[in-house]
Amino acid sequence: MNNTKHRSPFAIAARLIVLVRPMLPIMLAAIVMGVIGHFCATFITIFGGFALLTAAGLPSPLAGVNTAFVCILVFALLRGVLRYAEQASNHYIAFKLLALIRDKVFGALRRLTPAKLEGRDRGDLISLITADIEQLEVFYAHTISPVCIAILCVTGMTCFTARYHILPALVLLAGYLLVGIALPVWSARRGDIAAREYRQALADTNSYLLESLRGLRDILQYQNTAARAEGITAHSETLGEKQKAMKYREGVTVGAANTLIVLTALAVLGVSIRLYQNGQLGAEGVLVCTLSALSSFGPVVALANLGASLTQVFASADRVLDLLVRVRVCHCEYDRILRHCFDHFRFQCACYGHTDKYVRTDEGISQCSALILKVCDIAEHLLVIFNADSAVFVEDSVLITCDDVLYACRKQHLDDRGSGRSRSV
Repeated sequence: MNNTKHRSPFAIAARLIVLVRPMLPIMLAAIVMGVIGHFCATFITIFGGFALLTAAGLPSPLAGVNTAFVCILVFALLRGVLRYAEQASNHYIAFKLLALIRDKVFGALRRLTPAKLEGRDRGDLISLITADIEQLEVFYAHTISPVCIAILCVTGMTCFTARYHILPALVLLAGYLLVGIALPVWSARRGDIAAREYRQALADTNSYLLESLRGLRDILQYQNTAARAEGITAHSETLGEKQKAMKYREGVTVGAANTLIVLTALAVLGVSIRLYQNGQLGAEGVLVCTLSALSSFGPVVALANLGASLTQVFASADRVLDLLVRVRVCHCEYDRILRHCFDHFRFQCACYGHTDKYVRTDEGISQCSALILKVCDIAEHLLVIFNADSAVFVEDSVLITCDDVLYACRKQHLDDRGSGRSRSV
């Protein structure tokens, strides 16, 4: 599975988002609760500014200081409840979909083993089934709804700030775009290769350790414990170095996000003061615009932090999808399969799900058996792998995945084995 060609992040995200469709109502509820919760958190600070304006006798939308304190208390309570409900909904979706993905992966392994995975490291498989799929939780629980929440919150806060003046709102919007889009894209591009190397190093370490445990008797018999221990140490050090490099990139991303937030707040404050000096903005506008810049970056910071996390998510998802696409099963008729065989000298689809005419009758079984022999004769330069409990493969393409046909083909190939007609046994 160490393919040199990888899918783009957009292609991976599109494949993963499709699975959310059955749980769309829960996702929409999580987005609504997240938007309301973030607005509550933001307006706690803003209503504190309203209280200061009221106490100072400056224009304020509140009637008194007590009203501000009551609103702040309500916002704080709602923030806690909505935050819990949003996270519960997101993780419910995530764990349901992880169970579905695991089911698909085990189904793929059942169809591919033992022929296709005969030489595959067991530790690599364990890493894919456990750690790689667990990484997808970040995408389903901390990516889809936070992106939607950030878009709605940015739109709302930009409009709210624009009520006082358009220039502070534009400066604030520029800060949102830098932190929420430019920074995560930059971080993801910097860490994409490192994330793939880390996931592969983790799989290699698991494979090496599992092989050491399974071969412990042989290691002791041939007195190879010292060399094996050095190998485990070398794998662990390599994994630690790659993890350290990734943590460093995550730290740089967090520091850059905090720096951009402070610079944006200072820019909004500077523009607001300039407008106040020109008589285009009141004192209450300067305070509210500045507080909005300081308190409304929560949803955007969540996106900034995703830049480093999603590199590992996409690397893991690429490994999972690479396994799943090996079992492309098409419902097609015998003549279409035969045409593919002679036109391309290989099969790009499988005869799985045939009608009884082609699968369960003696005529259909003999036709498919003869077809495999024709493929073996035509494609002499291709390696055809045959297993009774698995599928027939021509290079990376699935040839046959029907148990009934395989059983008949096995009998046919056993009969022809001595004559040398079949290259697949």
